Amino acid sequence: MKKLVLKGFIVGVFLASSFGFATSLERLNQACDSGDMASCGRLGKTYYTGREAPRDMAKALMYLKKACDGDVADSCNALGYFSEYGDGITQSYEGAFKLYTKACRLGSAKGCFNLGVFYFKGMGVKQDKIKANEYFKKSCKLGNKLGCKNADIMHY
Repeated sequence: MKKLVLKGFIVGVFLASSFGFATSLERLNQACDSGDMASCGRLGKTYYTGREAPRDMAKALMYLKKACDGDVADSCNALGYFSEYGDGITQSYEGAFKLYTKACRLGSAKGCFNLGVFYFKGMGVKQDKIKANEYFKKSCKLGNKLGCKNADIMHY
């Protein structure tokens, strides 16, 4: 009897959590469709991670692009990452550089840090360690501890 009750409880929790994910996904879709670009970004992340919906890279990219076009900094940074590493899209340092630039301009500490790395290594842009340090410092001011560490090491 205890096993039956436990199984029923587990199934109930599973169904409740699945329903919660579905309604959460529906709410994000509605908010995105209504122009809430942050919700579009969360949808993109959801479809990329596959945690609350089946993993779907095409949908992830579509929603992240919509959010980035709507000036959601973290979505631009995520697209930059995908472009840098060729994850779901054609690998392009130039494309990643543009997306990281936009992310940084919009206030993304990670975007500024990534720009610093690109300038430091000369990825998609002419190598410039002074500019790299400027972006590491900006990243640091925005709260990225690794940006602070890199800026301290470089001494430019």
